[in-house]
Amino acid sequence: MSSKRFIRVSFSSILHQKHRQELEDLMFFNPDQLRVKEQIISVVRRFGSPRIVEQGDICRVAVGVFDDAQTLYAFEDEVVPRLVGCIVYIRDEPEHFTVVHLAVSADRAMISAGREIPLAVRLLLQVLEIAGRIKGLEAVVVGYARRKVLELPVGKWE
Repeated sequence: MSSKRFIRVSFSSILHQKHRQELEDLMFFNPDQLRVKEQIISVVRRFGSPRIVEQGDICRVAVGVFDDAQTLYAFEDEVVPRLVGCIVYIRDEPEHFTVVHLAVSADRAMISAGREIPLAVRLLLQVLEIAGRIKGLEAVVVGYARRKVLELPVGKWE
């Protein structure tokens, strides 16, 4: 019998300032970043560096000149919710979103229990679902793919 447990995760586009340190750790001090270092450098060169912006008691992520970057946060549902992932995306072209940052806490990166979908994939699926509700969006482009840009068509993942 496995000692792993099902990880209940909720998603939100709002991050309260009390989670700012968790966001900094996740985005800027994540040990798993080394695995995709070249891809991160490529995305930063193309779109700019991500930065945390405070607006009242809310934090959000901006990227380069894209102050309107969108971020979806993943929280592990516990007594005190814990930030365990985020995905930052922009609409740099009328027909697609581009994922410019994807981070998952080191202890949740590849964990799965039974048929559970890895958190990074769940975040991508959430963005695809959001994109499917917006007229004119045809794809979500991910710049972190190992050898080439990954383009995921909207509406094909239900």
